[in-house]
Amino acid sequence: MTIPVYDHTGKSVKELNVSKSVFDVSMNTDLVHQVARILGLRTRKVIAHVKDRSEVRGGGKKPWKQKGTGRARHGSIRSPLWKGGGVTHGPSNDRNFCLDVNKKMKNIALRMVLSSRVRENHFLVLNQPPLFNGYKTKDASAFFTSFLKALDVKGKALFVHTFDDAKNARAIRNLKSVQWIPSNNLGLLDVLTYPIIICVEQDVREIESLFGPKAKQFAK
Repeated sequence: MTIPVYDHTGKSVKELNVSKSVFDVSMNTDLVHQVARILGLRTRKVIAHVKDRSEVRGGGKKPWKQKGTGRARHGSIRSPLWKGGGVTHGPSNDRNFCLDVNKKMKNIALRMVLSSRVRENHFLVLNQPPLFNGYKTKDASAFFTSFLKALDVKGKALFVHTFDDAKNARAIRNLKSVQWIPSNNLGLLDVLTYPIIICVEQDVREIESLFGPKAKQFAK
């Protein structure tokens, strides 16, 4: 299987042989949905929280003595029976919504979505990594805008490349339409979020080695 490789001007310069087991996998939407849902739960932030009687401030002293007052027995004014006391059976922020998923399932789901991007012609391969003079964000913006315009592709893009110089990555961080991620950190949710994948040729080989059927490491 071959996919086109482009230079920085958007011109096709050659064909790249890629593994069918990574970039030509038939789609199983049920599997992708299941894995994406589980991975999304891991990023869920639990906000709803009420304090129980152990978290409410005060109440360390017994309100009145146990016997002889004619009133009901109480041990703390922070009991749920009192105004301003703790809440019983309320939502707590220590809830854990995480579910387990098989590593092989995560791996093959990622390959399915990558294959889908290839079939849509939205997996774009660069022959050389871009270098931004002065590490300026405006230079990075101009490069990606002109590159996508030359290929007549519109939408948010995910740029997959492991930079040798971290300053080049810094130039991309503030772009609104392009998100950067190292190839060894690529995950299913990243590929699902961005309809266009831009990848450097050398990183295509790393993706094949990391996420292929015989890889020892799997997608996050």
